[in-house]
Amino acid sequence: MFSHAASAQLRDDFADGNFTQNPTWAGTANFFTVNTQGQLQSNGPAVTGTRLQLAAPCRASTGTTWEFWANLRLATSASNLADVWLLASGPDLGSAATSGYFVRLGGTADNLTLFRKDSAKTAVAFITGKTGTLSSSTNNLVRVRITRSTASRWTLERDLAGGRNFVADGAPATDAAYQHSAAAGVALLYSSANGKNFYFDDFNVVDATPPLLLRATPLDARRVEVVFNEAVDPATGALAAGYQLRGGAVPVAAEILANNPAVVRLTFGADLPAANVLEARQVADLFGNAAPGALAASFVGLPVAPGFGDLIISEILADETPVVGLPESEFVEIYNRSATKTLSLRGVRLGKTGATAQAIFPDTARLLPGQYAVVCGSTRAAQFASFGKAYGLTNFPALSNGGDQLVLRGAGGRVLFEVTYSDAWYRDARKQAGGWSLEMVDPANLCAGADNWTPG
Repeated sequence: MFSHAASAQLRDDFADGNFTQNPTWAGTANFFTVNTQGQLQSNGPAVTGTRLQLAAPCRASTGTTWEFWANLRLATSASNLADVWLLASGPDLGSAATSGYFVRLGGTADNLTLFRKDSAKTAVAFITGKTGTLSSSTNNLVRVRITRSTASRWTLERDLAGGRNFVADGAPATDAAYQHSAAAGVALLYSSANGKNFYFDDFNVVDATPPLLLRATPLDARRVEVVFNEAVDPATGALAAGYQLRGGAVPVAAEILANNPAVVRLTFGADLPAANVLEARQVADLFGNAAPGALAASFVGLPVAPGFGDLIISEILADETPVVGLPESEFVEIYNRSATKTLSLRGVRLGKTGATAQAIFPDTARLLPGQYAVVCGSTRAAQFASFGKAYGLTNFPALSNGGDQLVLRGAGGRVLFEVTYSDAWYRDARKQAGGWSLEMVDPANLCAGADNWTPG
């Protein structure tokens, strides 16, 4: 017997005389019994190669300790062993499709071994206990404790007297392949003489660790996917008020994914800023564990299509000769005026008003908040490498020295920015003669016309 532990995922000492209630174990139930000592005992047919199994619902995953008592009153071998499943993707522990982790008692090495099982694949050992610890032919008594940290660091311990004076068995190891579970249980394989020789008791699975916020990933301009290390409680995990961008917005909705309850999708009422820290407060796991403070994860908002005035032309070099400190190439400079939005330039077009030919930005082009980029002809980008970001575009418009009308349009054709420049804006005959660019003085004042431009 043992005392009740808080947040127990699965607890059964069979003191109630059954395994069908509180909790409910299912499987080859006709071949198990609870004996007069209050232990779960196999009661299978005397047929070599028989496999028996029982599983109970258990959603323990990380930050969890599993403990159980067992006695295999038989000589263990490759055909006489017990697999105690800690995490299983489903209740059918014998199915090839089942994935998860189990500890094997017995086998050819007569020891304890912790395995990972991938769907449709052979299980692979990742902690191997000392050989010969279960070498008796009639009495292999052991209490086992397995611990998995929130960082998926596993330890295997045993007490061969059946008490709780645990010693480490095998070297600790890290495996994070499976973060969620549907069941825990036992799966047995035996030869004809051993159908009644497996005994278990004191199953205790405890998660007393709050969930961890692993990452936050933007799905689009207003939605963020939040991933925890374990399933979260619907009452707290789906509460929008429990989340906030640090110093900013609270989502208008929070939804836990039905097929993965460790994932929450948040919807915000406005486009996400470029740089963010998401905080989650009082989000508990399924067993009431919640971190005392805020959990946090940083992420960068997805690029958004520019709106009117977000993307502007901030510099123009129409007459590149003579060379005066700039590459000998026509160019314009573009600027992201937004303080919060990363702009996707996918499909944005640069051209002359009324012209058929347009220079189109590639799908991967983007500008961070407040970032500038040079735009030039497709063969000229290398000349501007030392100036920072540069895009060399096919169909870059030929810039008239005396003046022209340039327009930036969104992927759908909407005008984003338009400027009609003139060489009269130089107001300096020497600079008007070539080699000097025109620069916008104040990007916040788009309506100032010629007064807002000066030689660069």
